[in-house]
Amino acid sequence: MRNIIFAATFAAALTLLYCLSPQPAQADDMLAPFKRSDGKWGFVNSEHCWVIDPQFYTAEPFSEGLAAVKKPDGPCVFIDRSGQMVINPQFAVALPFSE
Repeated sequence: MRNIIFAATFAAALTLLYCLSPQPAQADDMLAPFKRSDGKWGFVNSEHCWVIDPQFYTAEPFSEGLAAVKKPDGPCVFIDRSGQMVINPQFAVALPFSE
């Protein structure tokens, strides 16, 4: 039993270290919306590491470099791949778009 606990702890520590270590940016690195167990949405990369922390009530996939998200206490906004708001809050509902 102790071996299983040790192995699980070791695997979790390695995953955490990998996610926290600097990774080279890749143009094709996909960010996917992912819902945490507490119901908040954020975005993970292809290694399932959080890139944008869970803080949203809803989150749509990125389209044209932007994602529509909504915080529990506000309107929908569009964020970029770093999590920064790029279109001011003005929408009750927002969906992915393209030009």
